[in-house]
Amino acid sequence: MPDYVAPISAAELPDACRLLARMRPLPDRDRAAERYCELFSSGELDPAGLFVARSGAAIRGAMVAQTMSGALGLTWLPVVPVRRNRPAIEDVLVAAACQWLRERGVKVCQAFAGPDDITAAILRGGFRHITQLLDFRCALESTEPPSDALQFERLGPHNRERFRATLLETFAGSRDCPEIAESRTEAELLESYGPDDASPREWFLVERSGAPVGVVLLEACEESICELTYVGIIPRLRGQNLGGELVRFTRSRASKLGAKSLVLSVDSRNEPAQRLYRAHGFEASGFREVFLAHWPRIS
Repeated sequence: MPDYVAPISAAELPDACRLLARMRPLPDRDRAAERYCELFSSGELDPAGLFVARSGAAIRGAMVAQTMSGALGLTWLPVVPVRRNRPAIEDVLVAAACQWLRERGVKVCQAFAGPDDITAAILRGGFRHITQLLDFRCALESTEPPSDALQFERLGPHNRERFRATLLETFAGSRDCPEIAESRTEAELLESYGPDDASPREWFLVERSGAPVGVVLLEACEESICELTYVGIIPRLRGQNLGGELVRFTRSRASKLGAKSLVLSVDSRNEPAQRLYRAHGFEASGFREVFLAHWPRIS
């Protein structure tokens, strides 16, 4: 058993980051450790969410937890390289990280795992496996513009309320990880998408003859890659072949932004969405296992 678990000190950061990088393939470990240090030092990752288990002066394990907007949290799997007492060390790390998240108002916490990751610790910690998240990618060598039947209006002050109302409506009956919406208010659901006036984002309200159809949320390009983070159609208009128009628009828009590839993720249970994306040139590129924990508010 470790003597105690606590957030790291600044002096311990390099050692903790090297420990976290042990999960990476050997040739990538040094760079991964450097990248972890950069993220924590810059504040892109909150260093208060990096926990270590100590026995005396030795670090026996490490785990990262982060708060997100909209009462969401995210955890990485605990990293415990020693064999002796590994489950016990993992359990105290998970408990400390989850307690930290709950104290900061997190209601729903996500954890992701690759095909070779060992997930027993988070299952013991109260998480449940809900699905696989499939990654898709398509090359944008050629794109077909959408028809004129729909209007795509970029989000701005003039349409913000219509956009937010339409976004909320598209969540009803969604097949993409609907469990993430459990326990959260409408305000928290909207907040989880971040500030809707963030400049790098390409967010669009989709309308037909002035009536809302859905929304498209596209992230601006980095290194010639754009990400389609969300596409949604309001329930009463589903099944009318409108999804293809939204995907064609997204491909065309990403290409105009300079992207060579467009990526997205979709719940493995959402078979209609998978068929739609495959029909428009997307190919599967990987997957992650998705685990969730739901917590009531700590008063």
